[in-house]
Amino acid sequence: MARRWSGNARCRDRLQVGYRYVGDWRMDASVHEVKDHSPRAFAEQLEQTRALLGERLAIYHVHSATLESGVLVDMTLHRALAEQRREGVRIGISTWAAQADAVRQAVEVQIDGLPLFTSIESTWNLLETSADRLWPRLPSPAAE
Repeated sequence: MARRWSGNARCRDRLQVGYRYVGDWRMDASVHEVKDHSPRAFAEQLEQTRALLGERLAIYHVHSATLESGVLVDMTLHRALAEQRREGVRIGISTWAAQADAVRQAVEVQIDGLPLFTSIESTWNLLETSADRLWPRLPSPAAE
């Protein structure tokens, strides 16, 4: 999702769909993030992203993809993402290393016989290395 980071509260409020950080940068916040990976949220995000980036959109990452978020099994969402892929946008996910099972599942998702998620961005943590053996074994699908 394209997001403008601005001190302008009106701008921040206007772009709050999909993944949102709501913790106000406070360590004691009861909720830090809200995820909505539904097809409806994607449609809203895409509209906002296209309004900001126009035809410059080259890669669309679903932020913070997990097994629990539903993004890896929602076929309606997959078809909507695949439509963007057909228009030349590379589709991917972002996650963190502890989500190795989500990454494994993401690389298995195919639409029309082609991998849907061909870009994965994942943070690595020196204290959480459980996925280290996963990365070298992932397939390297070519982006269309």
